[in-house]
Amino acid sequence: GAHNPAAARVLAHYLTQSARSHPSRPVVLVLGMMRDKDHRGFVEPLKGLVDEVVLTQADLPRSFTAQELRAALDGVLPHSHVMSSLGEAMALARQLATPEGLVCVTGSLMLVGECKAWLRGCGLSPLRG
Repeated sequence: GAHNPAAARVLAHYLTQSARSHPSRPVVLVLGMMRDKDHRGFVEPLKGLVDEVVLTQADLPRSFTAQELRAALDGVLPHSHVMSSLGEAMALARQLATPEGLVCVTGSLMLVGECKAWLRGCGLSPLRG
């Protein structure tokens, strides 16, 4: 549920520890963020800790589109892929991670909630406002 720079630093610590115990395990980040968040401050601690990044968007008007997020983070993260839907993003992330890899969905609590609902096979009706 990391969605701000402080939480990204905690996530970076976890990924660093994970890499020590599983050095060959690929790490794929599925990232979506709201426009009003510190996106560069969020991704800075994660640089060098992920192998692939799949950009997507939460189903909220204040969410960056995946394309907008790619433009905002141009040159900051490696190997970014743009997927407009969470389902497409997760399918690609699973493929990139391989069965041994780690897929980490982050950047927005709303996106994480949508992902949990998607994994359970049910819809999510977000609160608007």
